[in-house]
Amino acid sequence: AARGNQLQPSEARATLQVDESKALGIKAVIETDMTDIGTGSYTVFSQVAADLLGLPIDHVEMKLGDSALPPASGSGGSWGAASAGSGVYLACEQLREMLAEKVGLYPDNIQLDNGQIKKTGEHALTAMEAAKKSGQSFADSTIDKLSQTTGLSLSGQSASQEYDFDNTESYALADVVADYDEQKITAKGQIKPGKNGKSHRQASFGANFAEVAVHKVTGEIRVKRMTGAFAAGRILNHKTATSQCYGGMVFGIGSALMEEVIHDKHDGRLCNHDLAEYHVPVNADVPQLDVILVEEDDPYTNPMHIKGIGETAIAGAAAAIANAIYNAVGVRVYDFPITLDKLLAEMPE
Repeated sequence: AARGNQLQPSEARATLQVDESKALGIKAVIETDMTDIGTGSYTVFSQVAADLLGLPIDHVEMKLGDSALPPASGSGGSWGAASAGSGVYLACEQLREMLAEKVGLYPDNIQLDNGQIKKTGEHALTAMEAAKKSGQSFADSTIDKLSQTTGLSLSGQSASQEYDFDNTESYALADVVADYDEQKITAKGQIKPGKNGKSHRQASFGANFAEVAVHKVTGEIRVKRMTGAFAAGRILNHKTATSQCYGGMVFGIGSALMEEVIHDKHDGRLCNHDLAEYHVPVNADVPQLDVILVEEDDPYTNPMHIKGIGETAIAGAAAAIANAIYNAVGVRVYDFPITLDKLLAEMPE
């Protein structure tokens, strides 16, 4: 199985604000107009924000599905988590950089942990930063030009006197944010397709396995069990990813055995336009499903190295069932759904 991985333009806004109702005195508010159609967007985006900002997940308020919020990719096409999620990631990363500048640290040696700001490791100064810090005679215009080229701020790492990490282990994030106007700090993250999308063909991959039983007299088909193994980069949440794969495999059962749109040959109208006559799998049609999430790291996809997985589980699932039917009775059917009339005439005696 293979499913092309795409990145769509997406934005998100992240705010840290003092909130005395929370145990740590602070909360994060994440806003994007991405929707959650049952695929776990609320959960995985909250996880991303909580991880980057060092907060318990109940200190993150996720706001989705409102067109007044920063525009994101929307749900569909297996690109939601990667696209909108990257917007959330970059917004939170920008907050980390702003906090680092505030307390005199650098993005690579600030640690946010359970509502505390700590220093971790030592930052290796670039030549440009070293020159700025030591007061060497770099022309201001040269430094400004380099700053614009790299996108780095060179002015913020002169540590404020009130934050001395050599003598204090940590500072409360709530106290630092309280020093900002209105006791909050906001950043926006934005992502869009770049050079990697043109230079690298990207996809999620998988393999589907199905066991079926075919009644030797009537030709009735029963799927006995299915297993799917799927690789989709970094998995943000194993439970929600596995659930999406279950759904994809059930889609495969429907595609292989029962789903069919029937048009009136005279006027083209849909003859089976409701769930009474357009058949989809029900519990009795679905056997034990097993999902294996294969570890993979793909650095060319997006900042989080994640890829879509929901539709990857659909790709190939119906074909695995068709192959299993062929293995059972020796009848090769190329036209879905595989119904009794397509089997009986070719069934062995």
